Amino acid sequence: MFDAGADVIFVAAGGTGSDHQRSSRKSNQHLKKAEKLNTRIVGVDKDQYSEGMVKAKDKDGKDVEKSVILISAVKRIDVAASNILDAIKVRKI
Repeated sequence: MFDAGADVIFVAAGGTGSDHQRSSRKSNQHLKKAEKLNTRIVGVDKDQYSEGMVKAKDKDGKDVEKSVILISAVKRIDVAASNILDAIKVRKI
């Protein structure tokens, strides 16, 4: 998908995202001073920020780490289940 020109990929299932993260980290390995990441990932199911770290340089040429994870979409199944059980308890369902 990155080879076809995508800048950001939303990974629909958490386990499938590791290959996309690896690809995005690889495409960003050449970063020089203060360049922005050229490919990003939307993480899924948990906060994946730390899993997407890539080494880069800041504007002064110092080594820094950036994450290819733009944001993570987290499903709150616990909240949904609690809401349904509360509704059943008061006979709304």
